[in-house]
Amino acid sequence: MKLNFLTGLYYFHVAALHLSFKEAANTLSVTQAAISQQVRGLEERLGAPLFLRTHRQIQLTREGQLLHRHTTTGFTALEEGVAQLSIDSDPYTLKVSVLPSFA
Repeated sequence: MKLNFLTGLYYFHVAALHLSFKEAANTLSVTQAAISQQVRGLEERLGAPLFLRTHRQIQLTREGQLLHRHTTTGFTALEEGVAQLSIDSDPYTLKVSVLPSFA
């Protein structure tokens, strides 16, 4: 399976964390329509609904709960991997940051 649907997975993940397309859109600085479109495309690709949509709220379906467990594991691992790359390669160097007026 190709990974050309990572955006949809990430948008789903954030929406599932908040249980809100509006909050997910605010978090990601995109529109609610963008969240909805990506999630709907992911649902079509998977052939299963991931959210139960009501007038003012969303809930994860059984499939959505299962997928959310996996996206949480996957995105957490990615964040940890990126953090490891950001570790200072020279731990004996002291970096000091001050305001120009103080320096």
